[in-house]
Amino acid sequence: MSLRLRLALGIGLVVAVSLAVLGLVVVGSTRSSLIDSTRRQLLGSLFNRTSATPPPPDGADRRTDTRGLATAHFAFELDGSLIVAEPAGPPSEPLPLPDLRLNDIVRLRSGYSVTVDAVDGSMRYLVLAANRANGRTEVEAAPLDQVDATIAALIGRFVLGALLMLAIAVGAVVAVLRHGLRPLDDVIVTADAVAQGEREQRIPTDRGPTEVRRLSSALDRMLQQQRAELTFRDASESRLRQFISDASHELQTPITSVLGWTQLQRKGALDAAGEAAAMERIEAESRRMAALVDDLLVLARLDEHRSFEPRLVASSVIDLAAIAHDAVLDARAVDPDRSIVLDAPQPVVVAGNPDRLRQVVDNLLRNVRVHTPAGTPARVVVRASPADGTATIVVEDEGVGIDPEHLVQIFDRFWRRDASRVRTTGGAGLGLAIVSALVEAHGGSVVAANREGGGAVFTVTLPSSLPSSLSSSSLSSSLSLSLSSLPLSVPVPVSWSGSGSHSMRTYLRRLGFRCRTRQQR
Repeated sequence: MSLRLRLALGIGLVVAVSLAVLGLVVVGSTRSSLIDSTRRQLLGSLFNRTSATPPPPDGADRRTDTRGLATAHFAFELDGSLIVAEPAGPPSEPLPLPDLRLNDIVRLRSGYSVTVDAVDGSMRYLVLAANRANGRTEVEAAPLDQVDATIAALIGRFVLGALLMLAIAVGAVVAVLRHGLRPLDDVIVTADAVAQGEREQRIPTDRGPTEVRRLSSALDRMLQQQRAELTFRDASESRLRQFISDASHELQTPITSVLGWTQLQRKGALDAAGEAAAMERIEAESRRMAALVDDLLVLARLDEHRSFEPRLVASSVIDLAAIAHDAVLDARAVDPDRSIVLDAPQPVVVAGNPDRLRQVVDNLLRNVRVHTPAGTPARVVVRASPADGTATIVVEDEGVGIDPEHLVQIFDRFWRRDASRVRTTGGAGLGLAIVSALVEAHGGSVVAANREGGGAVFTVTLPSSLPSSLSSSSLSSSLSLSLSSLPLSVPVPVSWSGSGSHSMRTYLRRLGFRCRTRQQR
């Protein structure tokens, strides 16, 4: 049974019960009013019988006696014998007499009224009595046929009116429910469409009463969330398939090389020099696979939100300028024909893992070396922004830049501009992905863009504030400092943790301080 039908039947039942109760009250009050009017008529007739007008003499024409036309009259002696029995109605068509029994007479003499049927059962009478001083009992009985007819007509009219009102009420309820629940039909249609795969469908939230709008809004938010989750799941599955394909491709080449050299050696096709070359190639390919596996392991650990795992991003106080300086020196040694300029005039202190942040700079410089022509100049800029509490490392080159459509996916894993994945045009496609993951693990961000004059720009932004874990309450060694410019050495004891003391010494020395370390006991 539908909700609309249940509501219509329920409201119709309530209306029907209400009309029935109303009908009972109206009919009961009307009947009571008519009975009271008849009782007053009887009391007036009894008063006339007992005090004013004597009964007609025997043999008189009763058609001239108006007292007997409205009520039936009885008279009983003290011993209960009937002495007068006059029917109601005109003398030519008298009404049947009431069927009075002995117990009815007893109740009447006691002052009670009784309701009895006619002797032929065709009507009912309301009977009252009054006792005379001589012991005679005068009884008046008023027929209730008019009262019963009036009540019957009232009941008939009320039933017809109630049925008409019930039909109108049910029709109005059905119309209102159809209009009010129409937005629910739209919700059902939209939900069915979404279940069939039409994920872009939206549930209208501005139709219907307040409750329906709230329900529609809640369902629409739920569908939007499910749509986002399904989209994310599809994208994750797509990335996973692409990841497996790319990882398999990257591992296939070194594994094939290793298998090929081992098969040649097993078949005895290599001489001493060939075996030495085979061992070198096997070692090189093994190192290549080990590096790839290490990169994947770093990404996997970062994906598990193990940001505070000591080997990944264990925090200590480091100088980004010093890290960039060392990275630039190594890059110049690897590619001496390329001009790499370092712009880091002042120390820039941040909290982080020096090895991982060094890996970030190394990967960005290697990206410049691999994807730009030989001899293309590059520049590394390290700056601190005290206003917003951040530090930045900018690595830019003067190469061909990055295609605009590739800027969005350049940090994806195994992504390479060259879809053929030839080894001469790039690595495994994990370098920039590791950069992004490591920077995010340090609470920072990295973006790629193109220079106005040509070339690519990678900007790494890191928070420069020190974490509470490096406060003096948890430190294990102390540094004595003195200003070299002062005529006298003024030692200032500073406590610092063992993991950050080396970087802090380097930083303070670059500021012109002299440092001496003393272990605390």
